[in-house]
Amino acid sequence: MGSENRVRLIVSDIDGTLLNDAKEVSQATIAALRRASELGIAIALASGRKTSSIRLIAAQLGVPCYIIGYNGAEIRHGDEQLLHEPLPITVSDVVRSYLLAMPLGSWLLALAANGC
Repeated sequence: MGSENRVRLIVSDIDGTLLNDAKEVSQATIAALRRASELGIAIALASGRKTSSIRLIAAQLGVPCYIIGYNGAEIRHGDEQLLHEPLPITVSDVVRSYLLAMPLGSWLLALAANGC
């Protein structure tokens, strides 16, 4: 296979994809991702979860991983933050008002500017 066709990146969702029904990463999945990493293929975990939650799962893999959290609003690799694009406060205020007006249960995850 030519280098132009070589797999360079594997991106996996977490819930319902990487995690099994027991909410665990199977040993077979860990072994496959470790082998991919050994072959020079980058691994990325993507989720709507916060990045700290994804990092706990990534640690189980034992390989360097890109972490794509908050539905793509933050991307990290190791301790390096590669992207941080939160919604402007004006947009989040509109979303919050809309959700509060809905006749169903909903939640909105909001973080302060310092990430807490």
